[in-house]
Amino acid sequence: MVRALMATATVMVSTACMSSDTGESAGSCAAVIEYEGRSYLGHGDFSFTRGTALGTAVDPPCDDTPADDDEDESAVERTAYAIEGVDPGTAIAVEDAPEDVIYILDDPEDDGELPPELMRLKLKTPVDDR
Repeated sequence: MVRALMATATVMVSTACMSSDTGESAGSCAAVIEYEGRSYLGHGDFSFTRGTALGTAVDPPCDDTPADDDEDESAVERTAYAIEGVDPGTAIAVEDAPEDVIYILDDPEDDGELPPELMRLKLKTPVDDR
């Protein structure tokens, strides 16, 4: 259940691609960043303070519409930043990302729960009491 919620959050911050011919959605790519040989998935709704620059992260190319013959898809280098109070092996911030988005290590062996240091940063959504 928790892993399904994490996947849903990843989809919500994924990059949507639009077809210029029809205006319809042509597909999407997951918000993935590669840093120091590891993959991190983008997740939104966090409040955090960006720390020091860590180095270069790579936003891999997205070819979610292979039939469009767009050969300009290439990786984009971005600066990775520490998040105050969080080990960069757990999560990082990335330049040009929305201010509430962090990139969490994609670890297939985790239990789907956010580590405590990330739970403290998660924004609380008010419950609708209607």
